[in-house]
Amino acid sequence: MRTTSVSTVPPARRRKGFVVLQAVLLALAGGLAFLPPAQGRILIVPLGTTDASRVAAWASAGGAKPVDSGPFAGSLIVEGARAALLPGALRHGALLLNTNLPGCSGSSEKPA
Repeated sequence: MRTTSVSTVPPARRRKGFVVLQAVLLALAGGLAFLPPAQGRILIVPLGTTDASRVAAWASAGGAKPVDSGPFAGSLIVEGARAALLPGALRHGALLLNTNLPGCSGSSEKPA
């Protein structure tokens, strides 16, 4: 009778697979740090040359209240709901980010 190994994948290939899996998990965990809160302070970063006044206009239309200017050109920190801001961000080509990132003014203060 011939006995077979449980796994036919060579050990070197299995190790490579585990390394790739760990890299993917690490990248996903790192990406979660940028995810804005469902409600609270959100950094809006336009991907084009939009100025902060235009960002403030569509963000206010989404129910957000401007709090401070952001660390990037045209960016803005607002107080609002992520779900309400997302359609405007998609329409105007902007990213919604967590304000607990280095360089975000007002990120250490909690809203009243």
